Amino acid sequence: MNKLLNRSNSNFAVIDGIRAIAVLWVIVFHTWLFQYLTFKSSIDKIYDHPLFYWVSKGDLGVDLFFVISGFLIGGIIFKEIKARDSFNFKRFYVRRFLRLTPVYIFAIFLDLILLHSVTQENVVKYWSNILYINNYISDSPLGWTWSLAIEEQFYIVVPFLLVFIFPKFRNKATFFFILSAISIALTWYYVYFLKQYRLPFNLTVTSKEWSNWFRSYYMATHLRYIGLLFGVAIAYMSVYKSNELKNIFEKKAGLFTIFSFVAVIGFFGISFTPVGEWIPMKTSIFYNLNIHVGRWYEILTRPIFSLFVAFIILASIYGNNVIINPVNKFLSSKFLYPIAQISYSAYLFHETFIFWVRPRLFTYLSPNYSNTQIFIITVIISLIGTLAAAVIMYYLIEQPFQKIRDKIKFA
Repeated sequence: MNKLLNRSNSNFAVIDGIRAIAVLWVIVFHTWLFQYLTFKSSIDKIYDHPLFYWVSKGDLGVDLFFVISGFLIGGIIFKEIKARDSFNFKRFYVRRFLRLTPVYIFAIFLDLILLHSVTQENVVKYWSNILYINNYISDSPLGWTWSLAIEEQFYIVVPFLLVFIFPKFRNKATFFFILSAISIALTWYYVYFLKQYRLPFNLTVTSKEWSNWFRSYYMATHLRYIGLLFGVAIAYMSVYKSNELKNIFEKKAGLFTIFSFVAVIGFFGISFTPVGEWIPMKTSIFYNLNIHVGRWYEILTRPIFSLFVAFIILASIYGNNVIINPVNKFLSSKFLYPIAQISYSAYLFHETFIFWVRPRLFTYLSPNYSNTQIFIITVIISLIGTLAAAVIMYYLIEQPFQKIRDKIKFA
């Protein structure tokens, strides 16, 4: 239990806080989204009250995961290169496999047991999940693990880029600028030419139009890796430029207070601006804006959001001002740390649990409770049930395999 409650000195407290916020946000968002078809009239009220817009933007929790994953993985790679002037690819990939795959297989098994049945036909359907390419394969099970596929694809490529390509750039910022520009340019091509999107999307979840948008645009690695890339960029700065960062945050305290204010306000601004990607919107700021404003918002919003998150991480680690200090204090809260520790298992299992518990709760509660009350109860039970199961998965699967990982000797 100590492992779950006591933060290691090597952990960045702000990273744990962001990870916890990300998984809680995603669970609430998915609980809301998957009840839309059942309680359409009640769920629509989310869009009627601006204070609840953040619920419908819970997909940004994935972008939070991407930034912190890039930061942590980039840190692992850069620290080894700096310390040894070399990189052990075998060790990296074996450790990644033991960290990610065992509990993922267990989550697949739970999905089979609770929502399907253990037959050869059903087991075979998970082949794309096992290979971490399910974000490019239609009708893959555990649809929410498309983000895990993107991360794993990124993990496969990024060590080679950082070991063989990155050192060739004298100006390291150029490396990150080029890769960022590629993703933004591809998104621009999709939005303006390939798909000709305009905001608000006004899609209805599970519709044919939504499925096409979701599978061919929303979860494509080449359009979504920029958050991971920004995480790697700040990892480089943290490993190689830590003294410079401390000095610049101290000497330019006033300027970075302004930057911190912009980052925090920008974070919340994007988090409270729905674009109709899940259900149609009755009103939207984009109805009154030029079509090109909406399109450029769609192209740049995730890169800018990821940039805000990356800055908040650096400012929390190296900065000290009236804006970032309360943010850092909240993200470093002890109560968020255990949630961060079980966040991976919680993310893997949460939709399985929601799909399993939702119809049972509806059958049991519908005679005596309103749709809104059932929705609130379902959110609470989904959070509690998912986190409780995640604790079990953490101790039963994650911890034993991490111990195996730590004992393996690498040449």
